[in-house]
Amino acid sequence: MTRLTDLARAEGRPAYDASGNVIGRVEQIYLSDTGNHPRWLTLREDAGTPEQVLVPADGATLEEEGLRLPWTREQITTSPRLSLDQHLGPAEEARLYEHYGIEPTSVGRHAAQGEGGVLDGDEASLTLSEERVVADTEEVTRRVRLRRYVTTEVQTIEVPLKRERLAIERVTDETATPEVIEDITLREERVVSVQTETFAVEDVQIGKEVVTEERRLTVEVAREHLDIDADPGVVRGPDEGSA
Repeated sequence: MTRLTDLARAEGRPAYDASGNVIGRVEQIYLSDTGNHPRWLTLREDAGTPEQVLVPADGATLEEEGLRLPWTREQITTSPRLSLDQHLGPAEEARLYEHYGIEPTSVGRHAAQGEGGVLDGDEASLTLSEERVVADTEEVTRRVRLRRYVTTEVQTIEVPLKRERLAIERVTDETATPEVIEDITLREERVVSVQTETFAVEDVQIGKEVVTEERRLTVEVAREHLDIDADPGVVRGPDEGSA
């Protein structure tokens, strides 16, 4: 059975026949007297006469583009023209069942629900729905590669070198400062080669952690409301009326 909440969301949206052709727009929903189950839908044709037609609610499915009906265009457009916006009697329902080739399970009184509709009978119940935001998340896996590489740089260092020398001095007076006559280098150190050694200077640890952050999203949601229009002849109770 088609859910009432889906049909309520389809009001004002396009209706398609079994072949995918646009028939019109959904106007009203007619409910059964017992249980308030959706029984009939009224469609206003976009082209041709401005009259509304009735189609069975069973089998209608709400899709992204609109309401899909399991009936052909000919069945819908040739549906019996009845007085709408009021209660449907057993005889009127029988004509509709016969036209659509449906075996009636329980023919009885119906109430129309929807914008501009009428709630008929002593009691009626209606379930209103609203859209709520449900966020779906997915995990994205990224591949990480660690690469160790070597760079070179030029460094200048100071190397201490020893040198052995012979100094020949002349002393003319015991109290006088010796005079260096000649300075001869006997032995000295020279840099033969330069080598490098590798030292461990730093330990790197790699770890994985999970962090959670909140992101603010703005989403437009729809909520159903109920408007009740009473006939002019309805008498208000003692608790209704002026405040």
